[in-house]
Order: sequence, then C-alpha cells, then structure tokens
Amino acid sequence: MVFNYARMARVTDGINGGLSGKLGEVIFYTMNGGNYMRSLPSKKRKKTPPTPRQALQRERFVAMQEWLRPITPLVREAFRYYAPRQTGHNAAMSYNLKNALVRVDGKFEVNPEVFSFSVGPLPEAYRPSVHQDGAVVRFKWDIEKNALNVNHLDRTMLLLYREGQRYSEFLTYGNERWRLSDSLSLEDYKEGDVCHAYIAFISAKNQQVSNSVYVGMLTIEAF
Repeated sequence: MVFNYARMARVTDGINGGLSGKLGEVIFYTMNGGNYMRSLPSKKRKKTPPTPRQALQRERFVAMQEWLRPITPLVREAFRYYAPRQTGHNAAMSYNLKNALVRVDGKFEVNPEVFSFSVGPLPEAYRPSVHQDGAVVRFKWDIEKNALNVNHLDRTMLLLYREGQRYSEFLTYGNERWRLSDSLSLEDYKEGDVCHAYIAFISAKNQQVSNSVYVGMLTIEAF
C-alpha cells in the first residue's frame, strides 16, 4: 500500500491535540501555543488560447451583442415570450445570430434588412412607409380590407436604429393600429445620421407581438 503523505496532516499531542501539516488545500500549523489553519495560495492557470472555432463564435457573439446594446430594453420586451427558457435579450441574440448575421470581408456584420427586433404571431404591419417630417420621423401603414377587427387596438413598436452608435430611438406601446400613423422624435439625432426604420405591433392585452418589418433606410436631413 502506498500513502500520499503530501495530503496527510499529523496529529500532535495525542488524539486530543492539534493537526500539523497539509490536508488537501489547507495547511494546519501551531504558533504561540495556538492551532491555526490557512488555505494554500491559488494556482494560476495558464490561459489556453481559443480554438479557431471558438474564436469564430466569439466574434459572432460580440458583433451581435454590440448591435443589440442600444436597444436592449426593446428586445427584452419584444422577445419576452419567444423562448420560455430564455430571457428576451438572449432569445433576440439567438434568433438574429441564426438569421441576420453575415460575414463581409472576413468580418461579421448584421444585415439590417433581415434583422428582427420582434418575432410573434400578431399580423405584421401592412404596406408600411417612413419619412422625415422636420424634427420627427413619421411611420405610416395600411390595414388590409379583409383583416379581422380583433387586432385594431394593437399598439405600435417603432425603432429608428443608428448603426455604430450607442443610442437609438425606439417606442413601445405607441399608437393603436387603427390610427395608421405614429412618429419618433429626432431630438437626439443630427444631420447625416444614417438610420434603419422598423415597425411591429404589440397587444396591450396579452403582450403578444408581431414580426418586426424593415421599413427602409433614412439619412437624416437638417431640421
């Protein structure tokens, strides 16, 4: 039988005495008539460089995380019920990593026309449009002639996304669907900002949402 003495502590002064030595990650010792113990210093682990696959996944994750950062409260609300076992933010990450991320010249980017801030069962915006009107951006849409009236009280969810910026304008629980128009302020925007416009609907009754629709790209003019 072989004993590993490096993991053993010695009993001093009989069975009722103290311990001396190392036991696992703890050192026992006696000083000034008292018995003490301390943990061993933690060992610094060498960082293993990521595999090419891991590095690629990290690049994808970072690209999507940066895109979602300015609109985190919006996607948390819009994707809240998309995947019951995920937070709204994580569900938005997962959905758009799969559907909206592209690789251009070796770099991962989000395709604005494919990106979705909302995915759900409500009817989408029908024939939406967007234009700048002075210091606001106005969204308009129609209602299909044969559409059921049950969705006429759905509220707008609007997004004006500024690519590469830390802030984007968005709105939840805006105008009702039957009003056929809504707007976002340009107060914090400046001339030349390039923005992507999106619209979706949310039920104030049960918080179900529609798929978001990409309405178009705007270059903000002086106002």
